[in-house]
Amino acid sequence: MAGGGTFTHADAYCESTISMQFRGTKRWRIQAFPEIRHYLNASSFGDEQIYGEQQHVSWMPETEFTVGPGQCFIFPTGYLHETFVDPKSNDAECYTASTFQFNHPRQVNLYRSFSSRFSMSHYGMSEPCLKNIESYATLMSKGRFEGKPDESRARAEAERLVKLMDRNGDGQLNKDELYGHFATGEKQRQELMERGRFKYSWFRQQTPERQAELEEESMNVWSEDAVQYHDLGRDKLVSVDELTYGLFHWNVIQYRASTMRSHAEIQSPKKWAKKALKAEQDMLAKFYCADPAACPALDELKRFADATLQSKPAMAALQSKVLRMMESEDLSMPTSRDSNHRSQLSTTKQQQTKK
Repeated sequence: MAGGGTFTHADAYCESTISMQFRGTKRWRIQAFPEIRHYLNASSFGDEQIYGEQQHVSWMPETEFTVGPGQCFIFPTGYLHETFVDPKSNDAECYTASTFQFNHPRQVNLYRSFSSRFSMSHYGMSEPCLKNIESYATLMSKGRFEGKPDESRARAEAERLVKLMDRNGDGQLNKDELYGHFATGEKQRQELMERGRFKYSWFRQQTPERQAELEEESMNVWSEDAVQYHDLGRDKLVSVDELTYGLFHWNVIQYRASTMRSHAEIQSPKKWAKKALKAEQDMLAKFYCADPAACPALDELKRFADATLQSKPAMAALQSKVLRMMESEDLSMPTSRDSNHRSQLSTTKQQQTKK
């Protein structure tokens, strides 16, 4: 209806979104997903949460525009947006718009660049967004990425993978070489379909011929996107150095997340806050700061701790917020997304679904 709209928020979707306007006009204001430098500032940026200095960042829209009938707006995961159906340009009747999400091609460049901040939001803490990108980040490696980060180990794994797949001997990987390694045998193709999250609910409803066509398309899409994920030089090739960076970067993010989750059983808010603060200080100093003595991220964390962790109620509220975002997703049921993967809804989400 005219006068309606949505407050600023970040959607829960891990996929790109297309919003199509059929009737009436809708005004949009948007902002890229804000930086989150530490887990104590973890946020899902739900409705209105960024207004009125409730968050560590402010609502600063990058642009404003209007979408009219027959037009659409496509935006990636994490883009904060606010919408308004202006009565001045819409009549009193209902307006019509619809949104859809699409999984592939994956937003690999976005996830590589934003995976750190995503990991400290609902995208990494309660939604499967980073899990969806794992096969690209690791090149299907079965190495353990939640262990203590070790760049030399990441380099050794990168060298092993390049040597294993480099068919033309140039010391780099291209799309055809990834396809040749992962998509030429039935067992390999099925593993890639599974780990690449290509098995949608509608897949088995297709004819055998159509299934074969879709499977082949998936193989090519994954091979191209996997190269893009690691191709920092944008030359359609992945060097040992680029792959080392990608594997090490993923290792740091996974280790940081597992460290924070390891404190979930601590009952005392004070003890939890102390452990969480120390863990974040160590992570920033070792992996995010070129010089720990002059590191804006560490300075920000200190200011946050000095301002927030001074009372039991404040520490309890912070612990509750972070643990709630990391809720154990132990109730397995089909999602409403068009996917064959069974995800798990937290108790909170289940209750919301029943309302």
